[in-house]
Amino acid sequence: MGKCCYCSFGWVSLVLGLILLIGGLVVQLAVMPPMITSTLDDFKVLGLNPDGTPNDFTQAWVSPNYIASTEFYVFDYANTGGIMNRGSYPDMDEKGPYNYKTAITNEVVSWGEDGETVNYYQKFVYYFDKDNSCKGCDPKVDTVKVPDIIYQLIVNILPTKEICRKPAKDSLDEKICDMVNDDLLDNIEKGGILFSLLNIEPFITVTVDQLLFSGYTTPIVDSLKEADLFAFTFLNDQPEVQWAVGNLSEALGQVPINYIQNNNTLDFYYTADTGKSNPARTGFVTGFTGTPDYPSSEDGKLPLKWWDAKVDDRYCPEQFAEKARKIDGTIGDFYQSYITKQTEIPIYISDICRTVTLSYGSDINVKGVDGYRFTFGDDVFNSKLADNCGYCKELPRDFHSLPEGSRCLPSGYLDLSGCMSIPIPDYGDLALPVIASLPHFHMTDGETKFAPRFKPTDDDAPTIDIEPMSGTLLNAQEKMQINLYIGQSRHTAFNSLKVQRSGAYPLFWLNKTALIDQNDLNMLNQSMAPMNIVPIICWSAVGVGAALLVISIILFCCSCSGKKDKKDE
Repeated sequence: MGKCCYCSFGWVSLVLGLILLIGGLVVQLAVMPPMITSTLDDFKVLGLNPDGTPNDFTQAWVSPNYIASTEFYVFDYANTGGIMNRGSYPDMDEKGPYNYKTAITNEVVSWGEDGETVNYYQKFVYYFDKDNSCKGCDPKVDTVKVPDIIYQLIVNILPTKEICRKPAKDSLDEKICDMVNDDLLDNIEKGGILFSLLNIEPFITVTVDQLLFSGYTTPIVDSLKEADLFAFTFLNDQPEVQWAVGNLSEALGQVPINYIQNNNTLDFYYTADTGKSNPARTGFVTGFTGTPDYPSSEDGKLPLKWWDAKVDDRYCPEQFAEKARKIDGTIGDFYQSYITKQTEIPIYISDICRTVTLSYGSDINVKGVDGYRFTFGDDVFNSKLADNCGYCKELPRDFHSLPEGSRCLPSGYLDLSGCMSIPIPDYGDLALPVIASLPHFHMTDGETKFAPRFKPTDDDAPTIDIEPMSGTLLNAQEKMQINLYIGQSRHTAFNSLKVQRSGAYPLFWLNKTALIDQNDLNMLNQSMAPMNIVPIICWSAVGVGAALLVISIILFCCSCSGKKDKKDE
């Protein structure tokens, strides 16, 4: 073939190769990202159509189509005698799962005048799912023996000589201790003996349904009534305190204790960003409004009584104390678009009354869709980090090897007593001694042998799987364990608390799951199809262009070689 042919093909290959290479790179790197971002941003905004109807995204958000369920695993204490009398480690049987189909809806209350915010209730309805629960399990029949929360409240409230030396200002202890004298304190110590004589124990047998949903009332009050000691008559030489403690006991006796208090109810509403000005913040919670029994956020921050860390530059500087009260992120129903492996995702989790930040864990595939799995980092519940000092509370009793008065629980535990309380007439809110952890004490410090049969694994960690380009939730498993804080104290009048080991006594753990359904999966695949095809075309063009450039170089080399050979002749 003549040199002219080589040159002609070379120039054609060069020009066409450059066009394909440069064009493919420009479209893929410069044209497509803003185009896709603009398309997704226009879609992911909560709001109304011009005719006043909810837009497509809002309709999908109001009635999510995720396959949602909640699995509960409850603990049944098998050695309560050993725990109370010999200081044995707790030995528990784990029962479950008790599976509940969970219907979730977001009910709009109002829109902000400028369309930048939306006020809404989130409603949960739980339906027991027999088919996906443990074989033969019936939550209204099955019983478990667990620590009685009200028992712990009473023994924590009754003053002791130690407490009355320096009661906390404006506390219930101070109110009662103001009326206390040495004779009364001696009588209060007899209260521990009274509880023993009446066979009032720190453990109670309840049905699974009572523990989780319908609630139970403590038998303590009934026992005192039967013994004609309802007003704690061992305090009969102090009628004012006799009335105070008796009134408190009566009030506690009427309070149903259960975990799921919002089944098919609307307790408070959120205020969230619609994403109108910044689609990256669509659904981000900015505050919430409560009821008389549930506090509201304060100036866009969590209530002070939830995380009221004492500001002390030697312990918890103000910026870290305020960080604990920050409300950030969505409530976990959807996420921003264009997520990368370096993205940190904030989520406000109402179950633990705080925001947590998730980080990339691994690549994942859910129903044929590639995604990223995000998990709790090791630092989320790490109480040793300065960033987390705002979640610490002074320990009211010993906890494992930590003495009463220590600044914080060991890493892996979260004290929820500030945000979990029950309203009592004439006394205000009484904090429940509740501690959260991951199931089976996964990633906790302290005495890991406290529950000898627990074998924590990575399967106990919460995970969230997200399609990164659209921010669509593919699968979520929100796992948490609820424990009762029982602390040993040498100052108590109750003998069991002098013997019983201190620590977090598990009540149950749960796994809230949300899996994308087939209809949403089909819609996701349809919407992602053009976004997936265009990159293939672009990179194919880049590949072909690069190949043509190589061919042009070869042709030019052949042409030059032909010229040289002819000159040598």
